Amino acid sequence: MSPNPKRQLALFLRLQLPGWEQADPQMIAATEDLAALLGEQCFEVSLPDLDEVAAIRERINFAEMAKMLLWVGAARARPDVGQTEIRD
Repeated sequence: MSPNPKRQLALFLRLQLPGWEQADPQMIAATEDLAALLGEQCFEVSLPDLDEVAAIRERINFAEMAKMLLWVGAARARPDVGQTEIRD
């Protein structure tokens, strides 16, 4: 079976969680070696600080509430229009 030239290579994310610096040195070295081997296929990502997570979640909640309130308000204002038309 020959490889498909159109097939994309998988991408890998390298995530360093809080406490990473306390991890086993061999594990840290192994993940660094793997990231170097993967080259451009490997991306390092970071999570927001825990202090920021609550604020981000709050913004998401407000956006979801606003969307729902608009949908409910539109449904009450136009009961003759189907839910699909209101949502769209």
